Amino acid sequence: MTQEVSIVQELLPQYRVPFFEGLRENLAADDIRLRLLHGSSGPGTKGDERALPWAEHLRARVIRLPRGRSVLWQSAYRATRSSDLVVIEHAGRHLSIWPLLSGAATGRRPRMAFWGHGTDVRTDRRDTVSEAVKQWASRRAHWWFAYTEGSADRVAAHRFPRDRITVVNNTVEVHPLDDRPQHDPKTCVYVGGLFDLKRIPFLLEAGTRLAGLVPGFRLVVLGGGPDSGRVEEAARTAPWLDFRGPTFDDEKALALASSSLTLMPGVVGLAIVDTFAYGCPIVTTDHPFHSPEIEYLRDGVNGVMLPRDTTPAQYADAVAGLLQDPGRLGRLRDAGMQSASDLTMAHMVQRFADGIRLALAAPTRTRRSSSGY
Repeated sequence: MTQEVSIVQELLPQYRVPFFEGLRENLAADDIRLRLLHGSSGPGTKGDERALPWAEHLRARVIRLPRGRSVLWQSAYRATRSSDLVVIEHAGRHLSIWPLLSGAATGRRPRMAFWGHGTDVRTDRRDTVSEAVKQWASRRAHWWFAYTEGSADRVAAHRFPRDRITVVNNTVEVHPLDDRPQHDPKTCVYVGGLFDLKRIPFLLEAGTRLAGLVPGFRLVVLGGGPDSGRVEEAARTAPWLDFRGPTFDDEKALALASSSLTLMPGVVGLAIVDTFAYGCPIVTTDHPFHSPEIEYLRDGVNGVMLPRDTTPAQYADAVAGLLQDPGRLGRLRDAGMQSASDLTMAHMVQRFADGIRLALAAPTRTRRSSSGY
């Protein structure tokens, strides 16, 4: 008998497409049908959304709240009534979780699983009440798909059963290169979104100093977002700055593989996997709002994390020192590539698929056990 699993996403970013394609194929082998339901954003975003012919578009309504906040409504419960399990992001702004939780609590299909960080890692934006509500909801899911081991620890700390948590080791697909270029000893790269927590002004100030410290220094910036204009303007007068905008596949891979270091002084997320795979170690700072994937970084082994109070000048000095130390740079590069071998897309797909199979087979949690008492 065919079973049906639905994954509800606010958007479908480019980097998730290989994951959903792989997961669909993996589950189909056991006669499990995967549905993907997602919305879309408006203009002015990062420009990295994609479409899948088998995915279903879910209309959404964004409700604006005071202090720049917003909540999102998607008709997920109605759209997934035929499913045995629905997986949705654990985010306080997603109002769609409440009908799903209510239906699951009364024994109606579908059962609900969360997918996410385990808590709000962006603590500058954390609201005590909303975080308490998220924790309450977290305990009432049927299953949990945690990004990393640290995410699983946070979920378990909220009194969710550890044996119902699947750690997926969140990653991205690495685009293979037939001919890998040599790393340019004077070129660095930035890859990712361009917004406030990425500390773009810090990056540009450090780049200006590096241009004076390292003759011939170049910084290639790949990405888009609210701070794109700031980078584009700086590039007009800074010959060392090469701004390319949102970049994917071969072009992104070549930029990383031909650079010596990835400069990312702000929050680090999935880009760290690319830095490992293409032998382009990351230099970051101990930022308080890193994404869970920062757990993959081992300071001084496969990348570098400088102290939280590092200034742009100190950051530039540290980068210059690395560029002038090929032995240390080579050791970081080798360790990063070893880390990449443990963070493959095939590995993530298998972990997630195994978790779905376990969730489908597991008995429904009782009201008493789901309360955490």
